[in-house]
Amino acid sequence: MLKPNHIITTACFYLIFSLLPQLSIAKMDPMSQVFCLRWNNHRNNLLTVFDQLLQTEAFCDVTLACDNNSIKCHKMILSACSSYFQQLFMENTCEHPIVFLKDIKYEEIRTILDYMYKGEVNVAQEELPGKRFMTSYQIKTHEKV
Repeated sequence: MLKPNHIITTACFYLIFSLLPQLSIAKMDPMSQVFCLRWNNHRNNLLTVFDQLLQTEAFCDVTLACDNNSIKCHKMILSACSSYFQQLFMENTCEHPIVFLKDIKYEEIRTILDYMYKGEVNVAQEELPGKRFMTSYQIKTHEKV
């Protein structure tokens, strides 16, 4: 006989499963009520959504200004990819700051943002962002180029 709370728990899992078709559920231990919920392709989904948010400027909370242009983006992404930005946003709690960047062209910051949001970017050698900028703003990189 099923207990009432077991029926609710089972119903919740079926509801979650129907809402997230990429979800897989596995029972960790046959003797316990512990389940492992795994969202297949979670990383790919996040990268796709982050890029869409950047392209549509949805939920943007910071503006980067350089070379007489500006780009709206997300503090969370910048902070995750740069300890400089992380420290800057932690110390300055402005709701939507404008950060003026020097010594960088608009095209270079677009390339760097693509790198931050997608984890990779294809660029010609002559268009590579300056190493000085990457170092100054503490952009996390993998040194194999």
